[in-house]
Amino acid sequence: MTFPLNPDLSTTYQVPGVFGYISTQGAGPSGPNRRVLLLGYMTSAGIAAKAGAPIRINSETDVATYCGKGSDVLRMYRAFNSHGGIGAEVWICAMTAPSGTAQTRTIKIMAAPTAGILDVASTAAAAAGILSITIAGYRADTVVANGDTYATIATNALAELLKIEDFLPCTVTRSTDTLTFTARHAALTGADFPIIVSFSSASMSIAASPGTLTYVGTAGAGGTSILYCETQSVATTITNGDTVGVITTAQVTAINQATSFPLAAARPTVATGVLTLFYVDDRVYNWFATAITPAGTITTTLAAAVGNHAAGLPSSSTPSLSTVLDKIKAVTDQQGGFRCWVTNFTGAGSFITDAAFTQIGSTTSYANMGTLSSFIEAQGNGLNCKGQVLIFGDTRSLATAGAMQTSTTPALIASPRYFPDFIPACPQQGVEMAARDAALIISEDFYPRNYAGSVLKTDGKVPLLGVHPAVAMSDSDANSAMLSYYMAPIRMNSLGQYVIVSGRTSAKPSATIDVRYAWRGQILTCDYFRDDYRSYMGGIIKGKSIKQYSAPSTTNTITPDAIRDLTVARMKSWDDQDFYDGAEALRDHCQAAVNVVNPARMDIAIPTRVPAPFEQLSAVFFTMV
Repeated sequence: MTFPLNPDLSTTYQVPGVFGYISTQGAGPSGPNRRVLLLGYMTSAGIAAKAGAPIRINSETDVATYCGKGSDVLRMYRAFNSHGGIGAEVWICAMTAPSGTAQTRTIKIMAAPTAGILDVASTAAAAAGILSITIAGYRADTVVANGDTYATIATNALAELLKIEDFLPCTVTRSTDTLTFTARHAALTGADFPIIVSFSSASMSIAASPGTLTYVGTAGAGGTSILYCETQSVATTITNGDTVGVITTAQVTAINQATSFPLAAARPTVATGVLTLFYVDDRVYNWFATAITPAGTITTTLAAAVGNHAAGLPSSSTPSLSTVLDKIKAVTDQQGGFRCWVTNFTGAGSFITDAAFTQIGSTTSYANMGTLSSFIEAQGNGLNCKGQVLIFGDTRSLATAGAMQTSTTPALIASPRYFPDFIPACPQQGVEMAARDAALIISEDFYPRNYAGSVLKTDGKVPLLGVHPAVAMSDSDANSAMLSYYMAPIRMNSLGQYVIVSGRTSAKPSATIDVRYAWRGQILTCDYFRDDYRSYMGGIIKGKSIKQYSAPSTTNTITPDAIRDLTVARMKSWDDQDFYDGAEALRDHCQAAVNVVNPARMDIAIPTRVPAPFEQLSAVFFTMV
């Protein structure tokens, strides 16, 4: 008899047990797994002795104690709970941050420019109003009185921000008219740092600046100057012989005329090499970067003064990521795997899409995601049998966010165990959205759920701001996110709610991955089949011996045919729960036999067919004659 064998279970491995391999090629326990792991950084206020150790927690107070206020892990936990992770068994694993660079952002209060020209004469607000500053969804409103100096406005804004500082991913300080926001962790994860600044009235005649750009040197050749912010970019042509004043003037014009760009710009009356950037009301400022190309040939250089860009990866922290994964394995070996993992260890910094040029902004590291992927794949194979999925969110542009799935080693497109959420220009951090998605999954008992249209929610304690209409995801981008970049797009519906367009995985359909693994319900259901089958059969075969050539006379022995019949019965029970589609029709494809090398082992091939999500209905209307 020839049928598929478990490739991860060698005949030289003879520890008794029930092992299951999930084949992604087409042709749990009795209770659902509600365990979730939040993996991130702790602050210096956390308990250092607990660093790198998986800990089961019972309350937000526990997380704050172990990880510190404002830490990545605490923000994940708050977002997870805000959606409503009903019945979840929540574990955290916090690491000390590496010795990298902490991300900083600045807000300088100054006079509003006019037609792209700086106002260098005004020193105070021209009218009363409100200054609103929003950091990762948390908003602080500052009352501005007519005549308040810019330093006074910054001082009052600091007082309001300090009231919510414990909830922010940063600390806040002030120097005269400038506020500085410093990420809690000196690590690349701090690069996801969304800020919104707005003023209630233009009559206030004040504005806020994130910093300046400075061009140096007359152009020795033609080229391009590019400014990136959030999901958009503005490119300006540089001609051979252009002075820095000419370049600056052209760049200011291009920025201010760009459709719905999240930044504005201004220069002095007499153009120099310096231009000042300004926040645009109600727009997200994040993922800032610049480029001037071709580097060297053009001779002009570009420098940005917009705060520090984050640097530092978990591999350089104490304990290392590999050590942390060893500790997680020790827990999962004893207590079972985590159904959902959530992390921001994707190394996503500010994005650059060009090559061979000078740049300002962190690039993306794929090393940590590759390390996590290798671990999860090894845990999920046919020997270790721990079905776990990793959920992460990305708020950058389509192509940049999509590069993650093909750039790691191993590539995420080779497995359905990764759920990349794509939420471009989101005012929340990507990891917060991923935590809500995990809460949605962990609370489900129906594994082949159709996730299309599922709403990500929040409560009254944790903000969840919507994407600005100017950068709302198009149908074309949503389609590309699914088909070209293997992500699950999340966008706003007509009610202002975040909805999952389609519950996709990172798997790329191929000769070895059936197209149905592109939907998350397939792998979640197959993980359930394996867990349930191992639990069910483990109790049945305990203490029994195998008979191959005659029927059992007592309950002490069992035959391959009996194992097959019990398996078919289990398939039917899954069918009765709507986890399975057509168990009776597939019964003859279920085969069992004693292993020819190890007579103490029985091999069984179990066909699966999971209901596919109903996402489209194509109707044709025709006229009867």
